Amino acid sequence: MKKIDFGQTVSVLANLGVLAGIVLLVYELNLSRELARAQFVNDAIWRYQGIELSVLGSELPAAWAKSLSTPGSLTAAEIKSLDSFLVSYVVHWRRNWQLANEGYRDRAEVERLIRGDAAFVMGNRFAQLWWQEIGQFNEPEFVQLVDSAISDVGPDDNLDWVTEFQRKLSNPE
Repeated sequence: MKKIDFGQTVSVLANLGVLAGIVLLVYELNLSRELARAQFVNDAIWRYQGIELSVLGSELPAAWAKSLSTPGSLTAAEIKSLDSFLVSYVVHWRRNWQLANEGYRDRAEVERLIRGDAAFVMGNRFAQLWWQEIGQFNEPEFVQLVDSAISDVGPDDNLDWVTEFQRKLSNPE
């Protein structure tokens, strides 16, 4: 019959305890990462909602409408309003792009987000000229993504949409 060494048993149990602790630590780190990812997505949604809510009660809707038909007649105040609106969107896109680069967002999802927004945000001459001027101050990979997203967006897409929507409102089928 073999004699069990008490010191050896304690050593094995201690090593098992350390191993269990490491496993729990890895589990907690993964859980923390997932919680952080969920928080980042939630924050992105709130920022997006904030962009939309910032339009309410401001002069921005009138400036946006004017930029569609007579962009050359925009006042300095209207240009600043539109600039702030566009900056808000680009900051929102860029933060989501950065989160994707850090592994906190799905890259394809962020690209869909930017492509979806681009049709509305960049569908006029003012916005497209603005991006040509401002885009150069961003990371080249991000600029390529936005350029790709707006490559199929025409300078009159917003005006065409508004005109068609007004027609449908006037003549319901």
